[in-house]
Amino acid sequence: MGEGELGWTSSHAAQQFESNGSSSYEPRGVQFGTSKAPINVFTLTANESLNGVTSVTIVASASGAGNTIAVKVGDTNFNGEVTEIASGTANANKEYTFTGEATNGVITITIDDKTKAVWVKSISVKNQDVVPGKEAAGLSFGEETKFTVDLSGTFTAPTLTKATDAAATYASSETSVATVDASTGDVTLVGAGTTTITATTPETDTYMAGSASYTLTITDVASMPKFQKVTTVTSGKRYLIVVENNGEISVAQPVPATGNPYGYLNVTAPAATDADGNIYMEDITNAFTITTVEGGYYIQQADGRYLYQTGTFDSFNVGSAGSNAVWTIESQADGTFLITNVAMNKYVQFSTRYNSFGSYEEEQQGAIRPMLYEEVGGKEAPEFSFAAQTATLNLLDAGAFTAPALNSTSDGAVTYTSSNTEVATIDADGRIEALAQGTTTITATVAETDEFTAATAEFTLHVTTLSDYMKTTAVESGKTYILAADNEGTAVIAQTVAANSRYDYLPVNEAAPADLMGATDLLNGFTLTETEGGYTIQDAYGRYLYMDETHTSFNVSADRQDGDTWTVEPQADGTVKITNVLREKFIQYSTEHESYGAYTDEQGIKPSLYVKNSIEVNEDGYATAYSDNAVILPEGLQAAVITGVADGKLTIDYRYNNGDVIPAGTAVLVKGEAGAHDYNLATSDEQAVTGNLLKGAASDVTTEGDGCLFYMLSYDANHQNLGFYWAAKDGAAFTSKAGKAYLALPQAASAGVTGYALDGTPVGIDQATTDAQAPAVIYTVDGRLVQQTDVKDLPKGLYIVNGKKVIIK
Repeated sequence: MGEGELGWTSSHAAQQFESNGSSSYEPRGVQFGTSKAPINVFTLTANESLNGVTSVTIVASASGAGNTIAVKVGDTNFNGEVTEIASGTANANKEYTFTGEATNGVITITIDDKTKAVWVKSISVKNQDVVPGKEAAGLSFGEETKFTVDLSGTFTAPTLTKATDAAATYASSETSVATVDASTGDVTLVGAGTTTITATTPETDTYMAGSASYTLTITDVASMPKFQKVTTVTSGKRYLIVVENNGEISVAQPVPATGNPYGYLNVTAPAATDADGNIYMEDITNAFTITTVEGGYYIQQADGRYLYQTGTFDSFNVGSAGSNAVWTIESQADGTFLITNVAMNKYVQFSTRYNSFGSYEEEQQGAIRPMLYEEVGGKEAPEFSFAAQTATLNLLDAGAFTAPALNSTSDGAVTYTSSNTEVATIDADGRIEALAQGTTTITATVAETDEFTAATAEFTLHVTTLSDYMKTTAVESGKTYILAADNEGTAVIAQTVAANSRYDYLPVNEAAPADLMGATDLLNGFTLTETEGGYTIQDAYGRYLYMDETHTSFNVSADRQDGDTWTVEPQADGTVKITNVLREKFIQYSTEHESYGAYTDEQGIKPSLYVKNSIEVNEDGYATAYSDNAVILPEGLQAAVITGVADGKLTIDYRYNNGDVIPAGTAVLVKGEAGAHDYNLATSDEQAVTGNLLKGAASDVTTEGDGCLFYMLSYDANHQNLGFYWAAKDGAAFTSKAGKAYLALPQAASAGVTGYALDGTPVGIDQATTDAQAPAVIYTVDGRLVQQTDVKDLPKGLYIVNGKKVIIK
């Protein structure tokens, strides 16, 4: 009778898994454990006679660490072990197979829930084919079928019992671990690892074929890293974070390299211990390197990432070192350590409830502080770090970039990698080549030497371009903005949540306060889009900023969420109050935490809004522009300076073409295709052109110039000719808009002319007069005053009469 042919009766009705909308797992079947379905032991009984059960396979998932399954068939423990159910999305619906040989049809499955839910999706039972008239071979190594022995010791194989009269043949699944005498079953230890020893008997006239097996794990303690309990910490050494709970020693595991860059520290058992209380591990994967820094210590995982904390969460973040990655470590009288995160004022504790380490502000019920075990005789970790944890490279001025210096006390060979080679590559000598806008992690690895361990260091590289952002209090839907608060004379500009995170406070970069600031769209840009009840706020990755119910940090999502609508209210002091509609919290810069959060009451500084600037070319193909920064002229545009007046026309010098850098502080006349043209900034030492009569400013400004008349790019009184015309009576000063240019002409050069058309058309032709009774102040077009005061006395030509161009025929 083969697998799956029998009907079964369960001791309990199934509680079916009900989806809660989470996409973390696919539906996982019957739930056991926790208050939702408090079942942890159930049985399956065959509905008809069953012989020769050889394996039971269970497909299960767990919501947390520490859950176990044990299987017994009749009185026989299959595998003789209790298997822990792996937790996490990657381990959902994982198979666990228990092997043995038994004839009783009652299968007992025990789940130790450890307060976490377990889901059983399926159970498969495999049994030997029943041969009519023959008995089961009855092979068994006894109830205990899992053994561990060190390579330095000896191992006596368990005795095989059997009902059959056939001789047994023995085999080892991994001969690199252990070999077995095929006829006697005697085992020879070979190397570290796990093997399965199987005995088989052939079918006889009386008995069916049979088999039985046990697992043998061989350790090699002599070759394992050894750790001893300490009461002091030495910088550069490797340590295990250990807890003793009810006499059981457990070792903290790092946050996994795959998945989210945060989590609690689950625990595992040591590979071995000795009579002196030393701990042995198979490798250094679970060891943390502790190094001294200003204010405390860094705690670094074996994969090179540092433990840090942020926000209100009690789990650990992992990533680059920074202010939130500094911990104090204080020895306690009971042999434990008080390990406190300086930034968050939370300390590391083992939760007996969750069977993991977290970092909490207050002592948790039943929590235990950790012990530290230092590697014995191990090499010290070198001092190995980059001088900065983040760097920004302007793609359009890559030559000006200098990578953070790499500091190392080891003489080991160093290799480099880039996590995103589409953004930037790095060669064997550490030279970076930027390829596209984006973010990558640059990692340096130093090889192990006779004195030092291998080590890694990394920094986050943002490859981007800079744009001009202009201060504003008005919001236009679809525009990109930055948030900048004035903190005692320093502008702190909000950055978005890291690309690999789902929530955080907004970090900042600093600049000098100004009405026009250069910032990077990738890190600082937020797009505000009108929606019902306010605006949505999206970062450069397209993620929406939203708030949950309890936290003051920001969540981000690629899709719209409840709590992603914000109102924007200009304040009298030029700042804006940006309020989350659902949570009634408003965005502020916290001087205490040096980041942006959203709070229900006044806790910091409200930001000002700066809108991304662009060159707005009108329908006739012209615009003026000004920036305090060096500007890269966008494709399809030309830009000019104006240096004087000749023959009644402006001297316009189109000296800049697309891709050229317009020096900082240069006001220009622009021509090209109508529309808004975004532009980028460059780092340039080139000086502004001398003799340029175009002026401008980064904020609204009153035009100025000694002895000058002032002109604005506009249309004439008939709205026909585009050019530079008086914006105020008699060419007086007027208010020029931020980022625009105006023309300041000395009176001697302007000769009182009210305007200059860009196409050179004389102004006031249709207003020319030869009225002999009209006294006038008359100039030649090159600015010379003529003696005549009556146009009838003038020879033929073009003149400036009472400030207007007049043709005398």
